[in-house]
Amino acid sequence: MEGKIRTLFGRPVFISDPDLTLTDQIYEILCEEIRSGHWQVGERLPSVITLSNQTGLGRTPIQQAFERLDKAGYVRQEQRSGTFLECQFPEGGKNLGAVGVALHLSEEEGNLVTDAYSHFRLARLLTAIAERGYAAEVRYLRTQEEWNNVDSVGKVFGEHIVGIVSLHPCDHESVPNLRPGKLPFVYLGSVSRRCQPVVAGDTSKGFYDATAKLIALGHRNIACFMDPSESREENAVRMEAHEAAMSEAGLAVMRQAAIDSYEVNSSDIFALRHWLETCAAATALICMRGSANMPLVNAARLLGRSIPDNLSLIGHGEHPGNPDFPVTRVDYDYASLVSACLDLLIEQMRTRRVTVSQLLIRAFIRDGATVARCIQQSSTEAASCRPAADLHTLSN
Repeated sequence: MEGKIRTLFGRPVFISDPDLTLTDQIYEILCEEIRSGHWQVGERLPSVITLSNQTGLGRTPIQQAFERLDKAGYVRQEQRSGTFLECQFPEGGKNLGAVGVALHLSEEEGNLVTDAYSHFRLARLLTAIAERGYAAEVRYLRTQEEWNNVDSVGKVFGEHIVGIVSLHPCDHESVPNLRPGKLPFVYLGSVSRRCQPVVAGDTSKGFYDATAKLIALGHRNIACFMDPSESREENAVRMEAHEAAMSEAGLAVMRQAAIDSYEVNSSDIFALRHWLETCAAATALICMRGSANMPLVNAARLLGRSIPDNLSLIGHGEHPGNPDFPVTRVDYDYASLVSACLDLLIEQMRTRRVTVSQLLIRAFIRDGATVARCIQQSSTEAASCRPAADLHTLSN
């Protein structure tokens, strides 16, 4: 996620993010400040105008966040007098403590960026945390020292934190019993051996099924577009699943196309066109990089290739395309992912034990408009497949 970042009470607020609105971010920050005791009951909060002037954020999302606070019972708004804190925990709410949510923040070419899809997961995670009766405290970490201490009591998060959910893989060992001074921890992301316990989508089954679906429709040359933001381990899992389905059908794997795709920026339409030209023999694509689903469709169209008539595509994740032209894609039940993550975290809170190191949520193929039966497959095309490369060279 790229874009200009402002701060509210020292917390980053992303100005342009498709997965987490300004109102969502401001509301979450204000809730955290209220629950942590920033204001006393009866005290007046800063006005919308004051917060807007201090942060450079628009008045509308701040006002909308205040209205949500009012509706939730945190504050009361008095005409001409201002907004006053009504209570730290609205009637019927539970003071169970707060769950810390850790994201990675880095600088690339002058832009501050977070991990791919992290705000998509964050938006759903914040809702689920609130439904469980917990507060949430979000932190964007930038240094290795912060990540090394992410689950240490009082180091990165406040003393009131009862558990950590990380949306970024870090070096975290899964041990049977939590040591003193360590917080319950779960990584909500992708398959990882170095960061556990982890809750992830079953990408192995997902991309095996995607490949098998294309093969069943007559496709013999299938090119994979890889995701460099994922770990070497996760990409190997995905590629091995694709290779298994191809091998069972007696088909060659276009591994060089997969290797080349690591160097392609999904926002660079010219680079996407060039990559498509290098694997012109392919009659189908498997896009393992969700953000590239529609850019690949658009690049193919620029080359005169009709989707799905003479080039099928199965994408990945929560990027659905537009309503009139949805992408066929490997997808997951994100509500189940988030729920399983919190179940695992709460079990650790209760028992101080870690009983599961890896939990995979079922993947499925969400039907769209980008896949059709293969209508072209010649011996010339089959012969033009690039020679296979060692699978272990596939890396990020």
